[in-house]
Amino acid sequence: MGIFINFLIFSVGAKFLTLGIGAKEISMGYLGSVFVRDANATYFNPALLSLQDMGNFVASHTNYLLDMRLESFSISHPFGKLHTGLNFYGFFVSELEGRTGPSETFSPFGASFLNTNFSISSFLYRNLSIGLTIKNVYEKIDTFSSSSFAFDFGFAYRPKLSFFEIGGVLSNIGGKLKLKSENYEMPASLR
Repeated sequence: MGIFINFLIFSVGAKFLTLGIGAKEISMGYLGSVFVRDANATYFNPALLSLQDMGNFVASHTNYLLDMRLESFSISHPFGKLHTGLNFYGFFVSELEGRTGPSETFSPFGASFLNTNFSISSFLYRNLSIGLTIKNVYEKIDTFSSSSFAFDFGFAYRPKLSFFEIGGVLSNIGGKLKLKSENYEMPASLR
């Protein structure tokens, strides 16, 4: 049983960051910010890496509508008291219709949205874990591209003799993406 609260702070650009990865986590209503026990913690909540006993690797492929697909690869490994993780997350659209006018013939173009994460986590005090993710976000639509850095800050608390866990993450805090002449905020959120 879980309660999930999500506050979307900014939501203009890089909407692909809100799609989520992992069939189990998405089917549980995005409760991944508390319940993930594999390398996908680098995407949901970096503090959860400390709750893993050993490293692991997770890969996923998702076909979306039409010619859209999502690819994700995550790996985690403990180094003593520090737990680290890497995640590559990409959303790809192969053919969109580009037109210069209402009766013009179209020329197809594609779009790529990439996110690369590096996470580190450690126990701050007994059952309280904290984590930080540094991410590079890249968007390319036709001939226009932009990249920026962002951060996730997370915590997880799991009492030893209890049936509940508490976790939270502040996601996508950081720079702006600039496509053409417009600046776009990343979809920052508090879960």
